[in-house]
Amino acid sequence: MIEKLRQRASTFPERLTRGEKEALARLAKGQSPPFMLITCSDSRILPGRLLEPDFGELFVFRNMGNIIPPIEVEKKHHTGVGAFLEYGAGKLGAKHLIIIGHTDCGAVKGFLNPPRESNGFVPAYLRIGEETRRILSEKLPSLSPEEQVLEGVRTNILVQVRRVLEYPVIKEKGVRIHAWLYHIDSGRVEVLEER
Repeated sequence: MIEKLRQRASTFPERLTRGEKEALARLAKGQSPPFMLITCSDSRILPGRLLEPDFGELFVFRNMGNIIPPIEVEKKHHTGVGAFLEYGAGKLGAKHLIIIGHTDCGAVKGFLNPPRESNGFVPAYLRIGEETRRILSEKLPSLSPEEQVLEGVRTNILVQVRRVLEYPVIKEKGVRIHAWLYHIDSGRVEVLEER
């Protein structure tokens, strides 16, 4: 399997168009992407295929559940999200942040049904989703398991929108926020909120 990826990597320069080669030569001197993207690490999301960005257009951060920690948590634990936002908006000048969550998200399932074991990196990470679970707690009993996950994904995305607005660089630089839900089964993108 790795051979296939290694082969693709080694032939990548040959697959570039003339325009792409020229763009890469220009970008070798620096970048100023207009868009930042925070999305889930899930292998079923391919931002390059979904958004078809040009080289130098998209500054990307991925983690399980497309999480933006509350600013107090970020200041204490330095997950990288704060640095990503500060560098992307403050240094590179990106004016848009797209947050993409997706259906059937394993992190959201973990928020809704935390693992029994409390040791390890995954249980500790999933505790950041407590806010999503708390918001949904009243609705959950009336929803089917599938509806719980879908509603959890939607709620989680909107929680991240609210959290990102706590980061000073977002307001200072006038970054526009776009919250999208990617439906894995169809490839459809649903716009949840834009501000």
